[in-house]
Amino acid sequence: MAAMSWVPGKAYSDDLRARVLSAVDRGGRVYEVAPLFEVSVSYIYKALARRKLTGIETALPKRGRTYATSYAYDAADNLTLLTYPSGRQVEYLRDTMGRVTTVRTRKPATAAWSNIASGIVYQPLSLNVKSFTHGNGLATTNTHTLDYELSRCRVTDGALALIDKSYTRADKLNITSITDNVAPANSLALGYNKPNRLQSAAGPWGT
Repeated sequence: MAAMSWVPGKAYSDDLRARVLSAVDRGGRVYEVAPLFEVSVSYIYKALARRKLTGIETALPKRGRTYATSYAYDAADNLTLLTYPSGRQVEYLRDTMGRVTTVRTRKPATAAWSNIASGIVYQPLSLNVKSFTHGNGLATTNTHTLDYELSRCRVTDGALALIDKSYTRADKLNITSITDNVAPANSLALGYNKPNRLQSAAGPWGT
């Protein structure tokens, strides 16, 4: 496969037989790919926003079909809505800091929204997720160290703990143990060599 040297505004092929053609705009962004098999893929970008993709259109001329995926953004260029070719939409609701607080979906666009994840709470001054509720009603709660490293993860159904795992680290880096607080026999012990590569593991399967 021949190497491609991307220069804005010029079309290229990815091999000597010209199997795939692609066009690049003046911003260096790929906006069209047309393979030999008559499948044309077009990329649409947001005006005045570098590399903010607003749409992907895949056309199959012989079949008379076009599949479109669209992306919408807020004033801060955060993704807010994703629409798939099937008509399914995924929406991202955000707080004043731009962090996602709810992810929900619907199909078609006139249907009621169903939550995928809601009530997403973050650790102070961090993007680490502290807790959220799944669309099926289960709740996840994460505990972090002062260095914002995950130390415990719990998934509960009301008062019942379905998943409850604690994580221990060496030198605030490698995880040396994963304790299963629901099924202790499934706990893991991990060992590392000097380059910090995983060297050993012990768990319910043995060592």
